[in-house]
Amino acid sequence: MIGKRIYECMINRGLNPVEILRNLNINFPDDIEETDINHGSNIKNEEHTIKQITNTDLEKMVKIKFDDGSNSAIFYLDNNKILLKNGIEIGKYNVWIDYETEIPRIYKNKKNMVLDPINSEILYEYSLYEEMNMYHELDTNIIYRQYKYDYGLDRFIKLSVVHLL
Repeated sequence: MIGKRIYECMINRGLNPVEILRNLNINFPDDIEETDINHGSNIKNEEHTIKQITNTDLEKMVKIKFDDGSNSAIFYLDNNKILLKNGIEIGKYNVWIDYETEIPRIYKNKKNMVLDPINSEILYEYSLYEEMNMYHELDTNIIYRQYKYDYGLDRFIKLSVVHLL
């Protein structure tokens, strides 16, 4: 189990474990080639893609800052994915849909998509993959949103956990 985690960490960081083990003079099976690990293009691990990102790509992406009260980090948004600067996918984001009908109708559209109370734009919710927490110190057990609905005050309250930059 720990070997698999180390292997995945090495792959996620663009390292070639086969090459490293051979350099350490560890007897490694010959049927595994160094070319089994593809550097530079899209590398697929179990669930998440590592995508080669250039500075030009970063300039086109939306930057976002998460803050869980203890720690904060800046990420990039692209195609419903939350990415690190080097292209590692560490989470996802979706349209915030009120499936439980907890939010009053005036803050939603006909499809139950929650809307920004100021400009009526569709709001999103962001979640970070638990297995990618080696790249940040943020809480992965919460859904990050820009607002929360306060039932006592009967209105939306702007949160400081998500900032679009």
